[in-house]
Amino acid sequence: MILPLKIECLPIHTGRFFQYKNQGQLYSTIIRGDSLQMEINTQTGDTTNWKIYWIDNCSFSCQYISGLKDKSDQELAFYKQSIILFSIKTLEKDYYTYNAELKFNAQSKTFNDTIWRQRK
Repeated sequence: MILPLKIECLPIHTGRFFQYKNQGQLYSTIIRGDSLQMEINTQTGDTTNWKIYWIDNCSFSCQYISGLKDKSDQELAFYKQSIILFSIKTLEKDYYTYNAELKFNAQSKTFNDTIWRQRK
């Protein structure tokens, strides 16, 4: 029986990362310091702060702390009561891919994306 290769995710526990949307346009810069993460929206300059809890080497949860200045009180309440679970799927020299699940009460939504380790 061949066991799958284990990914070593420690290199992405801290660092500066880049998320792209809309045909390659830089959407946010992520600055992660192990247990805290800032996401800076490059279009608006808004900074969102998250508490990071590492579940294991390649899985973590995010809990909203502050930011999202243009959101309504109802939207902020949603973020404060939500948890996002991330699972790193691949780790390459220039990027990593993940699956995530947004949990709010009994509801959940899944998504996946690529985060770049180098600015494109």
